[in-house]
Amino acid sequence: MSDRKDNTLDVLDCADFSTIVTVAIHFYCEGKPREKVIITPVLDEPGQNVLDTVLLLNNIFNYHSESLAFDAKVLTDEVIKEMKSLLDLLHKYEYDSHSKDKQNRVKNDIKDLLSIEASFTAFKIWYIKRNYKESDYINFCRSLLQLRHWKRHYPILAT
Repeated sequence: MSDRKDNTLDVLDCADFSTIVTVAIHFYCEGKPREKVIITPVLDEPGQNVLDTVLLLNNIFNYHSESLAFDAKVLTDEVIKEMKSLLDLLHKYEYDSHSKDKQNRVKNDIKDLLSIEASFTAFKIWYIKRNYKESDYINFCRSLLQLRHWKRHYPILAT
């Protein structure tokens, strides 16, 4: 919570690619029905803009008044729906892609879900970060590096 006396928030600019939001903020949603969205800073001592962004996002997703409950539920349901789409594709990629052609088609569908134009990409990136071992995560991300988004967000993986 901000210690400042005014009500303005210093939030991260998600359109400014010099700040990688998914490196500063942890987005947690596993795609389960009635799941609560959890958003926390990655660092133990984050900057004020990260704290303010986390506060704002938590206030949006995790309502604190009945008047906002419906809107927050609709938004959370959309995150869960997007996560379900990702989980279905990851499962298809891992277990149901018996040919290289099918694997490439599924990989392209996954890329679409992880593009910067897609909804709730940060939740999806964090899901992959959390659920793949480090080497699997790096290899999977490298296979997606044709996307400018991934190259910009994870330049170390390009090497």
